[in-house]
Amino acid sequence: MRLALFYTMGLLLLLAPSLHAQYVLKGYLGVEGGESFHYDMHFSDSSGTISGVAYTYSILGKEVKARIKGTIDKTRQTIHFQETEILYNKGFYSNATICLIQATLQYKNMGEQSPSLNGSINSSDITQVSCSNGSITIQNASDAATLFNTAIIPIAKTTVTNPIKSKKPIKVVYDTSTVFNNEAAANTSSKTVIDKVTHGDEKVFAWKSDTLTIIIWDGGKVDGDIISLFINDENVLHRYTLSKMQKIMTFKHLKKVTTIQIKAENEGSEPPNTADILLLDGSQEHRLISYNPQGKNSTVRLVRNPE
Repeated sequence: MRLALFYTMGLLLLLAPSLHAQYVLKGYLGVEGGESFHYDMHFSDSSGTISGVAYTYSILGKEVKARIKGTIDKTRQTIHFQETEILYNKGFYSNATICLIQATLQYKNMGEQSPSLNGSINSSDITQVSCSNGSITIQNASDAATLFNTAIIPIAKTTVTNPIKSKKPIKVVYDTSTVFNNEAAANTSSKTVIDKVTHGDEKVFAWKSDTLTIIIWDGGKVDGDIISLFINDENVLHRYTLSKMQKIMTFKHLKKVTTIQIKAENEGSEPPNTADILLLDGSQEHRLISYNPQGKNSTVRLVRNPE
């Protein structure tokens, strides 16, 4: 439910007749409980003050539109903004109730890692009652150099973007300009298809881009599951303990066939070992749940077929 809440944000600079810089930021909003949604920001920048609108959606046409305002600090390289009101809800639905969002996005360019623009969020309703927390991640953050007048530092082929840890989960409420009853919500909501993958039953996806973003977390009860991640037999994530915090990794220059293996290093306190995974192919996303006994691997193959 969306009231007053691991996948890509590109940045486009336009010049308006008013000479105010116009931007479109496209990315992903992750909320407590493991849900992830597209989050697009359209705003103008006038001497460090921004104003515009934001859209939250699973698919276009069923989005929430909110008015936003905020500031850009070019010295600290941050964008701080908040949603001030919901303009409409065309059928967006989530398991969590999401309120008016506030966020501070931090831009970083560390040289060996790809530039990142992300930050944690909190939200509240119009009466200032606290709602759900989470994070916003922008994918093509190298374009954010335009925002901060920053030179882009060359990056390595394989990159990792560190996610922002969410605050402690709390019960949420939300107010919206359009109220849907349960029947309407059921008819208008859309659920991302979730594939399950385990040892002996690999998944194969046709892949269009030469870039892979993997978002991995524990979407169920956090019970100490530990996984290792391999890309084409290279160990890119070693004995990582899953949590509600989303781990985000981006890999470029994919081969014709890319093999991903998720190895169960243990089974936690509640077998089997279970990991929630989101694979991003540009704007296309594939949601997976990998489950295995200790020592076994799930296998996913990406077969490039550029358009």
